[in-house]
Amino acid sequence: MYLANVDCIGCHYQSKGDSSDVEFRGRNWRASEEACVKCHGPKFRGVMQETRTEFRDGLAGLDQKLAAARTALAKAGAASPERSRLAARVQRADRWVRFVRVARGDHNVYLASLALRRADQELNEVGTALEASLPDLSASPLISGSFCATLCHAKVGVKVPPVTVQAFGKTMPHKMHTEQLGCVKCHDIGAHKRVPLRRDIKAVCAECHS
Repeated sequence: MYLANVDCIGCHYQSKGDSSDVEFRGRNWRASEEACVKCHGPKFRGVMQETRTEFRDGLAGLDQKLAAARTALAKAGAASPERSRLAARVQRADRWVRFVRVARGDHNVYLASLALRRADQELNEVGTALEASLPDLSASPLISGSFCATLCHAKVGVKVPPVTVQAFGKTMPHKMHTEQLGCVKCHDIGAHKRVPLRRDIKAVCAECHS
């Protein structure tokens, strides 16, 4: 929103608290869904609450994964040579999760999704090292990168993803790949309408294809 020249009061303009206390406590302003509708039209009604729900569910999933990783780490025992390194990775994952929760990820869904994906990757690698089964969060829109489609595109009638795309001189079954792998397996999602292919896309393809 900031990059689109929308400042805080573009969204935060609904008075919060008892107006009779303003003299002593000052005035706070909460975000209003009407801000979404005001700029984007009635099709966006509900998107703010849906985004917050997505973050609530995504953070809850990562909380469970963090707890499972800590349990696995405790079972590994102090004798494990990699225990301190793996504990540091769990701490990094926890920091990313706390960052998104405290800073309210819905302020910048792109940055928040990246932070949660990094946390998830850290925990995946800890689970692999400990040979522990941790919750699989790959289907979560904030982890898979499909949040653009699930939160906004469906509301405004944008059909994403296309069934096929042209890539490397071939017709590639795009929709099938998104369903199996998620968006961020092949794309960098940096901002609205900025989803270029990853620079290492050929190596990504080579993981499955000769």
